Amino acid sequence: MSSKSSGADWIFSETFKSEKIKTIPYDKKWEAPEGELSSAICHSNLALASNRMLKCRDPNGRRILIIGTSFGNVVVYDRQSGENKKGEFVSMTGSSKLLQAVVRPGEVTEQGMLAILGNRSLGGGIENVGNVTYDIADELSRN
Repeated sequence: MSSKSSGADWIFSETFKSEKIKTIPYDKKWEAPEGELSSAICHSNLALASNRMLKCRDPNGRRILIIGTSFGNVVVYDRQSGENKKGEFVSMTGSSKLLQAVVRPGEVTEQGMLAILGNRSLGGGIENVGNVTYDIADELSRN
């Protein structure tokens, strides 16, 4: 595991272990034809409120966290499956340009993981991407 991703791995793993996050079954509709996770998961009808999270594992054991926001779901997951391949993560969002500006889809660094999942695992508040986008939507609605 590279030092670049060790912090991200710890944050993701601690969050995934939380019993407060509901586990849902993996849906094959979320897969692209090659078997990789597709953006369909971002558009799935999971009815997640802002800052709420769900978790699941794909058939290969990759861990997946889904975070609700005011602009659609954000998904962060293990890039590869297998115990010895943990530590690299990918994020994806729906088509909202605002959401893509807040969460850059692709490889997730430690700083990116904190922005997506917040610092719940660090014993702090729960300011995840859902809280941030809710505040943005609220402010936009006032103008």
